[in-house]
Amino acid sequence: MQRRTFLQIATALAVMASSVGRALAATRLPTGLVYSDLYLRHMLDIRHPESPRRLETLMALFRQQVWFEQLEQIQPYPDPGAALASIHTRDHIESIKKHYPQSHTVALAAAGGAIAAVDAVMAGDIRNAFCASRPPGHHALNTGREEGFCFYNSIAIAARHLQSAHELERILIVDWDYHHGNGTEAAFYDDPGVLFFSTHDINAYPGTGHSGDTGSGAGKGYTINVPLGCGATDADIIAAFRDRLLPAATDFKPEFIL
Repeated sequence: MQRRTFLQIATALAVMASSVGRALAATRLPTGLVYSDLYLRHMLDIRHPESPRRLETLMALFRQQVWFEQLEQIQPYPDPGAALASIHTRDHIESIKKHYPQSHTVALAAAGGAIAAVDAVMAGDIRNAFCASRPPGHHALNTGREEGFCFYNSIAIAARHLQSAHELERILIVDWDYHHGNGTEAAFYDDPGVLFFSTHDINAYPGTGHSGDTGSGAGKGYTINVPLGCGATDADIIAAFRDRLLPAATDFKPEFIL
C-alpha cells in the first residue's frame, strides 16, 4: 500500500513536468543509466562509509534484474564544462584539485554524468535517467574542501546547465536523502526558477534545513524544507510528498525534475 502510494506520487511528479514531461509520457522511451568504472576510483578505503563498495553493491543488484538490459547505457562526460563554474568558485575548484586530485577527477565525471543524463532527456533519447555515480554532491559549497563526502554539487550543476544551455525556466529538485542538501539549497536560495524540496533528519549532519528556511529575495517561498525527527517512518515521508511537495509542484509547473 505504501509503496503503491509512493509510486503514484512519483508518477504524478513525472508527468507534471510540463512541455518535456507530457511529450515523453506519451512515448515508450527507455530509462537511461549513467555509470562508469571511473566512479570506483575514489575513497578506496573499504572501511570508509562512502567507499566504492556502495556502488559495487548497487550495480551488482541492478545487473541481476530482468529489466537491466532494457536500460539505455549513458557514458558520463569527463567533466561538466562551463556549468562547473556556474556553481563553484575558481578558488574552490583549485583547492579541490590540489588537495584531492583523484577525487577531483572522479567528482568532475559525476557532475558530467548528471549533465549527460539531462542532455539525453532533453534530446528525447530517453524518458528519464538514474545516475549511479559517486562521490555525492549535495553538501558541496565553496569552502575549498570536502563537505560531507561531497566535492562538486552534481545536481546543482545539472540544474544550472538546464537553465543556461536548455533555457528552462522552472526546475524542481527533490532531495530525499537522509541528510539535508545544504549545498543545493544555498545555490538556489534566491532563485525563483528552481523549487527546492527536501525531507531529512533535522538532527543529522549538517544540522540545516529548518522549516522556516524558505528562500530569500525573489526566491522566497521556493525552498521547502520538511525536517523530520529520528524514527520517522515511510508514512511520514509519503505524507510530506503528498501534502507538501505535490501541491507546491502543481503550482510551480516544473519543466524538469531532478
